[in-house]
Amino acid sequence: MLGLLFGGMAVGPIIGGQLITSTGNLLSVFYISFVVHLVYLFITLFIIPESLKKEVMESNRKQSNPDTSDAPSTQLIWKYMTTTQRTSQILGGVFFFLTPLSVFLPRKTGNSQQKNWNLTFLAIAYGVITLLIGSYQFKFQYANYTFGWTSQELGYWLSVIGALRAIHLIILLPGMLLS
Repeated sequence: MLGLLFGGMAVGPIIGGQLITSTGNLLSVFYISFVVHLVYLFITLFIIPESLKKEVMESNRKQSNPDTSDAPSTQLIWKYMTTTQRTSQILGGVFFFLTPLSVFLPRKTGNSQQKNWNLTFLAIAYGVITLLIGSYQFKFQYANYTFGWTSQELGYWLSVIGALRAIHLIILLPGMLLS
């Protein structure tokens, strides 16, 4: 997946550099990007089909919103909670949006007592790669200051780096792992 990302990072600046050279307008890249994103939005909303059937969606919706009409009142439950439980309840409500990330926590597999850390390590590696990609702006500033590179020259440098990373992740690394 990251190999394809770096492949896109290799091709994009080349296309952008050629577009700037042919039009003489730096904003032409952003106009094209806007149109491409609109097409992507249209395809996502209207062409790609929903992956779940309506019956499954309705079943999932009912499971996620159970009927709580016969449940005890919140005040009654709150009264018997310890301070730690109350704090946990409040923080759980504030940070509820992070619950899907629990997928990356290590889990016990089968009957063994060992935990499977694969997804945890994958998430950490992806986070590190994302941080490295985020450092590009500092590299751009350095290249601009030290070498006087223009945005077009930075684009070509990005293309070379992206192509090398894509080749490594798509061709070389799988070849080394298979042999």
